Amino acid sequence: AGLAALPHLLFAFLFTLHLWDSPVWLVVFSLATLGTAVFGWRHGKPMWVFPWLGYSMLPLLVAGLFLLFLPPWTYLAILAYIPLFCFLVGALTIQAIKRDWLYASLMLLPLPIAGGWLIAFQLQGGLVNYFGQHINTMEPWIALSFFTLALTAVTFVRFRRRRLKTGALLTPELIILVLMALTMKSVLGFLGLLLLAVFALAILLSPALIERRVRRGIMRGIMIEDGAEADLS
Repeated sequence: AGLAALPHLLFAFLFTLHLWDSPVWLVVFSLATLGTAVFGWRHGKPMWVFPWLGYSMLPLLVAGLFLLFLPPWTYLAILAYIPLFCFLVGALTIQAIKRDWLYASLMLLPLPIAGGWLIAFQLQGGLVNYFGQHINTMEPWIALSFFTLALTAVTFVRFRRRRLKTGALLTPELIILVLMALTMKSVLGFLGLLLLAVFALAILLSPALIERRVRRGIMRGIMIEDGAEADLS
């Protein structure tokens, strides 16, 4: 439970301790996250590794949003970036679903929250400008949202029943979205909050919908192999 909550806590401390604007700390955090995710992935894919995998994808998300600030002709780069991002996230999600779709949702948990904050900053007047002028007033709320995700990871690991695990994933996510709405209500508005909530739920529940297709593909492959072995015998 502690290992599963640790990446959320580290990300929260980046804002609690005002370390988010230090390139050195950002690089250290990114490398530590990626290294831990790779280590856990190569050593049996334990439950605690999936939150680390989610945070290892955040630099890709931030890079995609920063592409929007480049000149118009760079939209070609965005068109090339989107399929790459979807391929990487999709490949990791499918591998996680093979263990359990709940693990895939646990991995994707921080993406809607981080994406929501970044979109709110963009609507406020530009991501770069917002980070340069107003981020200090938002640090406590951002940190609180990721501390909440740490608590979510702990309760998810400690709960045994699948219904409780599902509730542990969805309920805090909605609470954080309400927190974001109260903090940025002049920017997001009701429609923006509704769209963000639907988007977050779609991301967290999509592994459950994909799991059936993945398992059907696995079963079909097993049946084909069994049929081939029978023919050879």
